[in-house]
Amino acid sequence: MNYALEKEDIAKNVAKAKFLTRVFKKSKPLIDPLMADDAARFLHEVELLAVGFLKLSLLLLLNTGMRPEEMLAVRTGNIIFGEDETVIKITSVVSRDGKEIIDYPKSDASRRSVPVDAYTADVAKLWIELKSKLMREMGLRPTMNTPLCSPGITVWSYQNWKRNWDEFTGKTGFGGVRPYALRHTFATLNLANGENIKTVSVLMGHASSAYTLDLYAGYVPNTGLGIGTRYMNYLRRAA
Repeated sequence: MNYALEKEDIAKNVAKAKFLTRVFKKSKPLIDPLMADDAARFLHEVELLAVGFLKLSLLLLLNTGMRPEEMLAVRTGNIIFGEDETVIKITSVVSRDGKEIIDYPKSDASRRSVPVDAYTADVAKLWIELKSKLMREMGLRPTMNTPLCSPGITVWSYQNWKRNWDEFTGKTGFGGVRPYALRHTFATLNLANGENIKTVSVLMGHASSAYTLDLYAGYVPNTGLGIGTRYMNYLRRAA
């Protein structure tokens, strides 16, 4: 194909080029998830923390698969509390220097909504209340744009936040674990637990489920075992 393009025998197809670049990457990202027992121990250590920005940020990374730079951009207005389920709208990332929040384009697959469990929702609600109280005591007015994963009123850079991460992981026996490992843990354990790969792909903000499968193929259980028996039993029940 490249040769044909160089010879101008075919016209350059920009969309096709982007597709090939996405599917056939020169190198894959490092996949370094925690195993189920370590992930359970990590969650236990997080649950022992007092309510605050660090506890919430760790729960968001472990519970939703969001990227660290997305977690740092979560604001009060991004969390939609509901009676049955709480949802977090992921719409943006923090810039590399941590000085601003940059919105994803509306057409970007990374712009998505992810559900969280009741425990994480309760921690978020308590932290919003606590942070709002602290801001009012400082003479400041909390808004829906208040960043949640920082101790103050402004967003934090990844490097500032990672110092807290390094301190936490060092104290709890997880030294050397990357923040991104929690994103991979979310994907691999959900797939191993039988969750649909399309669902996991959407929650991860991937452009396609094919990309998700390419990354995590080794963690998808072989559901072909016994499929013939299950299929025939299904047909007999339907008769």
